Amino acid sequence: MTYKIEVDVLEAVQDFYPGLSIEDAILITQEITSNWDYSEIYNQIQDDILDYFGQENLIGKKVVKDYEEGKFTLPIIFSLKTMNKTNKTKLLSLFETRKIEDFTEILSLMETEKTLEQLQTIFTHYSNECMNELEKLPHNQYRDALEDIVINLGSRLT
Repeated sequence: MTYKIEVDVLEAVQDFYPGLSIEDAILITQEITSNWDYSEIYNQIQDDILDYFGQENLIGKKVVKDYEEGKFTLPIIFSLKTMNKTNKTKLLSLFETRKIEDFTEILSLMETEKTLEQLQTIFTHYSNECMNELEKLPHNQYRDALEDIVINLGSRLT
């Protein structure tokens, strides 16, 4: 599954920087995805989902920050992957402006691609991977605490 995300990141880098050589695109992708483990991927996916689809009053942090900073995160990557050329061009154009008033239109484009559902599926996969890794540890209060963290992180998305 990590390989799949790396391919998606590579494709997104190539879409975002169309004149970039494949070698440079691969280097950027490797920089983005290097040294990821299941817990890091799990946390990053959650952070990316909440930044686009979360509610500030419920999660206790500013949302839309990645968009305002022009960060190319998983919601954008997965939307671009499935969009037709017209919507892809529109999304990239809106993304480049970083205008907060365009954010609703970006969410609408993502909704047509079922981006949130795709990300939730991936998040569930990595949640399960984290739990599988925790099962390798001796059963004690520390493992229980770590399992609770994984479970509680997932509850923030519902």
